[in-house]
Amino acid sequence: MEEEIREDQINETEIQTFQVSKDPLVLWFEKVLKHHFCDEVIRYAEHIGFDNSRVIDSNNVVSSDVRTGSHAFDHENQLEFVFHLFASITGYPRENFEDLQILKYEKGEKYGNHFDFFNVNDDKVDNDRVGTVMAYLNDGFTGGDTDFPELGIKISPNKGGILFFEYSYDKETNFKTLHSGLPVEEGTKYVIVTWVRENKYEPENDKAIKYIENEQSD
Repeated sequence: MEEEIREDQINETEIQTFQVSKDPLVLWFEKVLKHHFCDEVIRYAEHIGFDNSRVIDSNNVVSSDVRTGSHAFDHENQLEFVFHLFASITGYPRENFEDLQILKYEKGEKYGNHFDFFNVNDDKVDNDRVGTVMAYLNDGFTGGDTDFPELGIKISPNKGGILFFEYSYDKETNFKTLHSGLPVEEGTKYVIVTWVRENKYEPENDKAIKYIENEQSD
């Protein structure tokens, strides 16, 4: 991408908002990103290159059959506009968002059931995650739904759509956000994803994320 993303990349007059769940909050935003912008992001990510995705386990980064697929980081800061868009629709300040990742899932790849917050069994992690935002970048594949088994909800990927769900509640409510990216059956799925922290996100203090980024840049 040769220029910084501009605010004319969204369909301001066509956006539709649906509250899929109230407790915990799950919101689906239809027709947000223009299709040509989504295509640009995919080309940009392919130019950057993808690395195999891993999972964070007790602040360590490990390979796991639970999560296949690959990811790329926006080290060139070409997608800064997306942060401001996500902040606008979620109500969280820009400074609370983790670095953006572009995810790629090819045929058979998935992300099994998991939680996005860290304090699943204890409260040892300061400044935990409280929300997830995902923007779907393409059509032309089958499978790959985002599934919330505890809520009985499946979100079918839709090019230009954005999914936001929150887990800033008590543990019982947070556990309802258990979710998965179901296997892609045919084609390739691309997604932008980031996570929201309780307070300002400081990547220099995030050992696990820093490890992933350094590994990719090597």
